[in-house]
Amino acid sequence: MFGRQNGERKSRPTWVELSEGILTADGVWYHTREEDLQNFAPEVIEHYGISVLLGRSDSWVKLPVTATLLSLILFLLVVSPWLAALYALAVFLLLSLLSPFVVFFGLIPTVSRLNHPIAQGLGYIAVLTFLAANNQMAALGVGLIGFVVLRLQFVTRLIAPLSSRFHKAMSPLSAPDSILRNVLIRASLKHGYDAGALSKMQDRMLDIMNYRKKSAK
Repeated sequence: MFGRQNGERKSRPTWVELSEGILTADGVWYHTREEDLQNFAPEVIEHYGISVLLGRSDSWVKLPVTATLLSLILFLLVVSPWLAALYALAVFLLLSLLSPFVVFFGLIPTVSRLNHPIAQGLGYIAVLTFLAANNQMAALGVGLIGFVVLRLQFVTRLIAPLSSRFHKAMSPLSAPDSILRNVLIRASLKHGYDAGALSKMQDRMLDIMNYRKKSAK
């Protein structure tokens, strides 16, 4: 089953439902199905639509990279290049570990806008142009390298073993599943909807996750 944003019947699908769960256009796997989402959070699904909620969850999945990109160019303006890189790495590590469990629903639209490649590219062009004009070549180099390794997910893959172990210690769900569940809970609380059924969502996600692991063998 394919899903699209509300009112965009002719646009490309934003997610597809498979036997192993839902895969979004951003390449994020959620171990759930449309029927499960309708059962666990019917009022939230009715209010926003599945595509919108999956999109907001995808946006929060990207938060560590986006926040680190923004932090890096700000740090480059106020501290040495090497300290800027160190501080940015600390931001990335902190958000990679904690963002699945701390979701601020009201901030997601802002995060979504900052996730856009054009917004990030324009910000970097402006700052790197300023650094070049002031002959700050080391800062310029760190900025360029940082942009590339973050956008191409090199840093994400580098710390994946650490973040995965931390996430498993905190929750049996995958990081995207934890984010989606928290998005649904926060949206329910925002509008005063009943979130009681979402307590059962974790077990259903684990069933689908285990099915996917068995199918991969």
